[in-house]
This record gives sequence, structure tokens and C-alpha cells, in this order.
Amino acid sequence: MADAIPPNIYLTLINMQSGTYGLSYDVSTPATENNLPHGWNSRRVETYRQIALCLECGHFACLQKSDWVHKNINTITTYYMMLILWTILPPGKLQSMVKGLKMHSTIPVIGCLMTCLTADIKVLVLHAQQETAD
Repeated sequence: MADAIPPNIYLTLINMQSGTYGLSYDVSTPATENNLPHGWNSRRVETYRQIALCLECGHFACLQKSDWVHKNINTITTYYMMLILWTILPPGKLQSMVKGLKMHSTIPVIGCLMTCLTADIKVLVLHAQQETAD
């Protein structure tokens, strides 16, 4: 995976202030637990553990099973943390199991949370595929 962030994403991220940002994901149970070649023949809890260890190393705190947050972080670091999740072994595992992955900013608005930035999983998968093809 190259270190370059696509220009359109970089321009969006660089114009956002540091603050509290989160990462949320949705993992497909059949893609995780089904036998090969239709799945990874893996326990879902093991996949969640791998993701959790990766996010904990980045100093994210778990709000719920698949919702993590980091206070006082910049958007570039948060985006890179999201890309680092693609390195979970074996290669291609997470990309083939994730139904959704988003980066978001949590801003208190009269007791609510507002999502400011969402990175579509398809954009990230295409970006990751292009990098591995190079």
C-alpha cells in the first residue's frame, strides 16, 4: 500500500480540524465463518480481536463492538489508521469480509452525534486493489 492519499480525499481531510474521530465497521459473518472458498473458515470473534488489537495500538477506545473513537486526533492519522486495518492477516481477509467501513467525526449537537465524513468502503477497496496491482 502506497503512502499517498488520493488528492480529493487529502483535500477534504486537511481542511478538517483535529478533534474526536471514530472508525466504525460492519463485518459479514458468512464471509468470515463459511468454509473455503466461500469464506475464511474463521471464528468471527477472532476477526474482531484482530481489528481491536490494531485499533488499540492506535490508541482508539472501543465504544461498542465495532465502533471505536480517539479523542484529540487529526483526520490524516485517522484515515491512515483505517487503511492500516487492511494489513490484518491473511492478506485480503478484511477486504473480502467488510460490508462497511467509515471514518467519522463525533460532534455533540444538542445531545446528538453528527457524522461529518464517511469513507465509502468501495473507494478504499478500489484504492487498495490499485496499490496491490502496482
